[in-house]
Amino acid sequence: MANKKDLPNSKTLTIMFTDIVGSTPIANKLRAAHGNDDMYMEAVRGPHDELIRQCLTQHNGYDLKTIGDSFMAVFELPTEAIETAADIIKGLETNPADPQNPLQVRIGLHTGTVFPVIKDGKVVDYEGHDVNLAARVEGLADGGQILLSGAVKGMVSKLKDYKFHHWGKRTLKGIDEEVEIFELLWEGKKLGRKPSNYKKTFTYPSMYDNKDVIGRDGFINDVRGNIEHHKFLTICGIGGVGKTAAAIETCKYMGDEYDILFVGMDILDDKSSEGQIVGQIAKDMKLTGESSKGIVELAEAIRNRCADRPVLLLIDNYESIDKVLGRRVMAMLTGVPCLRILATSRSPVGIGGIEKELELEPFSTPDAGGKGIAALVEDLKSSDSYRLLEAHVRLYWGMDKWQVSDVDAEHVKSVLETTSGIPLAIELVASRMGSNTWQDAAATLNASFELMKVEEEICEGQPCPDRHLSMVACLNWSYEKLSEPARRLFRAISLFANGFETSLVEGCYGTLSKNNEGKAITGLLKELQTSSLISFVNGKWSFLPIVHRYGRDLLNDDEKKSEIEHAFISYWGNFVKEYSSSDEKRRKNLKLLEKEHGHLIEFLNLLHNNEDNHDMYIVITNSLHGFWQIERMWGDSHKYLKSALGIARTKAEKHPAAYLPKLADVCYNLAILLSDMGDDKGASELFAEAADISKRLKG
Repeated sequence: MANKKDLPNSKTLTIMFTDIVGSTPIANKLRAAHGNDDMYMEAVRGPHDELIRQCLTQHNGYDLKTIGDSFMAVFELPTEAIETAADIIKGLETNPADPQNPLQVRIGLHTGTVFPVIKDGKVVDYEGHDVNLAARVEGLADGGQILLSGAVKGMVSKLKDYKFHHWGKRTLKGIDEEVEIFELLWEGKKLGRKPSNYKKTFTYPSMYDNKDVIGRDGFINDVRGNIEHHKFLTICGIGGVGKTAAAIETCKYMGDEYDILFVGMDILDDKSSEGQIVGQIAKDMKLTGESSKGIVELAEAIRNRCADRPVLLLIDNYESIDKVLGRRVMAMLTGVPCLRILATSRSPVGIGGIEKELELEPFSTPDAGGKGIAALVEDLKSSDSYRLLEAHVRLYWGMDKWQVSDVDAEHVKSVLETTSGIPLAIELVASRMGSNTWQDAAATLNASFELMKVEEEICEGQPCPDRHLSMVACLNWSYEKLSEPARRLFRAISLFANGFETSLVEGCYGTLSKNNEGKAITGLLKELQTSSLISFVNGKWSFLPIVHRYGRDLLNDDEKKSEIEHAFISYWGNFVKEYSSSDEKRRKNLKLLEKEHGHLIEFLNLLHNNEDNHDMYIVITNSLHGFWQIERMWGDSHKYLKSALGIARTKAEKHPAAYLPKLADVCYNLAILLSDMGDDKGASELFAEAADISKRLKG
């Protein structure tokens, strides 16, 4: 076999992916029996890896890399890829390490165009659409099954001792066109399971559907390995470094071993109650019954969910919630058997003795060390930060062949240094390079960065690190390049929770459109999309959480903040009023209310934070009680009714005639809720208070 350092600098290769099916249960069983992972590595992984490398050597395959229990290899001849795959499966069928239970490995093959990744003048990896397609073909296969695309079959008309079963066309995740799929068979080899079309079982925010994760293979491999050994694993890192993308990419590899569920905490904030945290987990896990009442009920529901198959729970943006309450919930969940938790957070959760933390660092920036332009260009092209920049410049501006030139090398290096290697900052820069020169971009970004260093921004009481300032500088640059109407709309839509439709923006802010210099809201949203500040997937607009927070900060400093908030409040006030107007309206709008609930929470928080809106807050909270009761949203219902009770009591002391009826309604609704939650004592006290108020009103 050719040495790995001598990977071919070819544009067309046959790519092979392999993966052990059910590796987690095997590892868990051996770990339980022996108390460590030595036996798994010795009896399973060692023989498996040795067999695959022997087969690659025999058939001139290139051992490119391993990711956990998976191999990626490439071949210059598709016939050699086919023979290698067959020999691997044959070798496992007669596995002397465990003749009664041979390993089940699946294999996928595809021939196509690859883009070599060059480092220090040598090929170290391959990227491109056809690499992704090969991985998707492997994902269709069952244990002991070899699947190949029509592209491989088309280059091998006949092959001695082998035949091909045609399974027809299949839809693959992230691949636009359908792909012809064949299965490799030989004498005595039984036909495998019929490959199914792609069905998304791991559901995560649609903005990550086609997110390129460049330069993170080693980190993802590390996360996968650690998940096997730790009940709670946290990916830590600064905002914009790509924690969520890396976590999602990791989970895509683990669908054979776990049911994977995504829980997004960015819809909550650090003032959220324990009940809201529990409710959000129950909602995103699609748990029913009593699961959202409290931690005990949630843990029991998850325990039942894990009874048939292990669950991997991805808790995203953990830093959004209260640290003490969040830690209490997470600590309780770690006691659930067959449940593992992968969290993303700016800092560790802090569950001592259980949690494992992995820091996701920004990319390093290239440094040619004064060796000249040619050396600088070569160093740039071999760096992950440049590869990400190049990929997004090509994506945004249709420059399929764009690469850094000698003239621009110093300026591109300066830009990458200013971004501090933060992926989101690099993407923001790339989105602006259709109308800017690299020299101007470097000068503007550097000036913005230096200005912020002089102003010495403060982060949680401490001077901000340069990496944070780099992220803000890139956000500022992208924002300042917008037209004034687009900036105004960006500040306004920051009031929404994540995921909103164009019609919703027009409904809320249509009255402000006369100030948009004649630009339609649709056009302004597209301008924000072009700047990479928002994305549009599956009919909805969305922010990355760090961009969302940036928009909120801008709104808080906006002189016209009250005008924007008034438009937002008016829309949602009418929305709830319409919902509450009659039983018929309530039934009709129930699903719509559920769909827009995240935005309604933002609306309630806005009312609560402004004393002038407290009257509306009491009325709206009472109106939503019925909806929360139907949907069993215990956490939201308890938090807002309890808050409304405090406000109504205070106001009733000063203006009894106006507020006693409203106070009675809140007492009654909260009493019903407490009764449903099993707090009979609290319910009795509030029922008694409501009855006493009714007597006072009648008297």
